[in-house]
Amino acid sequence: MKFPNFDELLSSLLSWKSHRRSSRRSRRRLQSRNRMRVEQLEARFLLAADVFEINNTPQLATDIGIAPGVHSPLLSIHQADDEDWFKVEVLRADYLQLQLEFSAANGNLSFEVYPSVNGLPDSTPVTASSPNGAGAGALPPILAAGTYFIHVVGGGSINDYRLAIDPAPSSSTRVFYVNDTSTANDFYTSAPGDSLNTGLSPDSPKASIQQVLDNYLIGPNDLVLLDTGTYGDAVTITALDEGASYVGSPGGSLLTATFEMADADFNTLYRLKFGGSGSGVHIHETCRAYLIFAALARERSGAIGLLNQSKIARAQCVGGKS
Repeated sequence: MKFPNFDELLSSLLSWKSHRRSSRRSRRRLQSRNRMRVEQLEARFLLAADVFEINNTPQLATDIGIAPGVHSPLLSIHQADDEDWFKVEVLRADYLQLQLEFSAANGNLSFEVYPSVNGLPDSTPVTASSPNGAGAGALPPILAAGTYFIHVVGGGSINDYRLAIDPAPSSSTRVFYVNDTSTANDFYTSAPGDSLNTGLSPDSPKASIQQVLDNYLIGPNDLVLLDTGTYGDAVTITALDEGASYVGSPGGSLLTATFEMADADFNTLYRLKFGGSGSGVHIHETCRAYLIFAALARERSGAIGLLNQSKIARAQCVGGKS
């Protein structure tokens, strides 16, 4: 009987073990790659729905407030067939700059803007987005005062995004931002309000309207946005600061101290709530041509004058005609 050479046997055994170890390593690498691929796909397709997610049709469009000045929280097109609809109001004819901020590497998004006709989008958009370095943007022609729908889609892509609507370079509007100490449910700002902030950007809001008035001379081209929250500081507008617009957020902006207009004409108050003791709005002196829109709300009897949804209404007058 012939026995195998010991050296040959040892060599064959070592070669078999080496091949087996190599095969195991290859299988482990393949399994690891497959796990990574599955995890990456799962992370992509499990992109969370955003806080406005039911806004998939024009009828369910999310009210995001007054433009310019809108700066949304983090939103998403979280499925290939997802679409987002928003409603925004423009108080006067203006040039606006719309920007969808997202990483194009994760999937392209786009949007169109439609004027509202009988509460629904018109058949023809007034503008559509084009890709840019920050995502996608648009500089529409001058927009008339009114309500507009914004339609965001992914065209099969899914991605996170933020929506910003600011004055265009050709706009004469200056926006001031005011916020309370919280960023919860905010539509205009991205930071808490503080007296040391400039009030000129969404990430640097003032803490009260009076802080804006104390630091700037404002007038007809100025829009003061109060984000969601409660504000306890009194406000006094004089003739030096007359003519500006003061606007609340869709989340509710409540003023609990007196809002006084001392011989300051043509001020616009919109989407504000008034509460606290005494009359919420005092108008002094001549009491002429103050525009106080019907979207004001009173938290208690006597906070403001009678309002009508379709008419301009006067608040309580002090020292002048009722």
